[in-house]
Amino acid sequence: MIIGDSLLKYVNQEDFSNDNVTVKCLPGATVKDVKDVLQTHLDEMESISHLVIHVGTNDIAASPTPVIDDITVEFEDLVTNIQLQGDHTPVIFLSGPCPRSDKHMPQISELNSRLMMLADKLDCKFLNNLASFTYGDGEIDMSFFNSDGLHLNRKGTKKLLNKLTTIGPICLRNGESSNLNTHNHRSHRNDNFANKYRYRQPRPTRLPIQPDEQYDRKYDLVSRYEPVESYRDHRLDRGRHPIEMDQNHNSRTYQSTPTRRYADRYNGNRSLYQPHYQRYPSNRGCYNCGEFNHVVTNCRYDRPLKCRLCSRLGHKERNCLFR
Repeated sequence: MIIGDSLLKYVNQEDFSNDNVTVKCLPGATVKDVKDVLQTHLDEMESISHLVIHVGTNDIAASPTPVIDDITVEFEDLVTNIQLQGDHTPVIFLSGPCPRSDKHMPQISELNSRLMMLADKLDCKFLNNLASFTYGDGEIDMSFFNSDGLHLNRKGTKKLLNKLTTIGPICLRNGESSNLNTHNHRSHRNDNFANKYRYRQPRPTRLPIQPDEQYDRKYDLVSRYEPVESYRDHRLDRGRHPIEMDQNHNSRTYQSTPTRRYADRYNGNRSLYQPHYQRYPSNRGCYNCGEFNHVVTNCRYDRPLKCRLCSRLGHKERNCLFR
């Protein structure tokens, strides 16, 4: 059995795989209220193996100057009354109070320490919840609370359930609470597909264009690279041809002459190194893939392709200017 105040609002019996778990949420309950409710269920204590009590914050908030000693005495009377009733005594778990963002946080910390010592005194188990909802420096993690800073939201309820399920006989159904996503009524058929590719690492791209780099107003293009000699310039040219025959040897003597493309580079003619759409502005080709054998209406791609070399849109890597 799990019994407590309004912090158990989103905890239901269907959340646990053990169907014998009973959840009793008493909004605004104090230690005395929980004691009165358990008095009416003393005949059921023989069938209860574990009893989790989560209460105490309302006792502190009920008084402007709460006395922690009096609240500790009420906890001791509650536990002692259960242990003295009948031959069978369930294993009692005292769930410590959750932190609050109001002025009563010092009293919450003091009550948590008192309950820890009381659990050792009465041979009970204690669940420390302060560390679950605070950072290492003691600051409260407000992502687990509602806007009032007092009550747990659905994320905080899941955190509390994970703490309660360390008892052993009870555990969450499939590791999740059935009511944590009740606010989302839409069915997502593609959730598995989206989650599969959600954290896929993107492909590396080039650095962004700097303001001081060249800008071509005619074609509205930003040029970052100048044509330079690459390893292709040092390969064997297919345009080599024999220019003379050595009379003293049977072998031919070849003179390496650059091809038309590279000869134009040597002569300073860069027209052949411009893309097709710059040399022939009237024949732009496909705006999605940059091919010239079809137009965009007949293209098999539904959006412009992104080049892996220059990170621009509208052409493939093999047709890139900087290849």
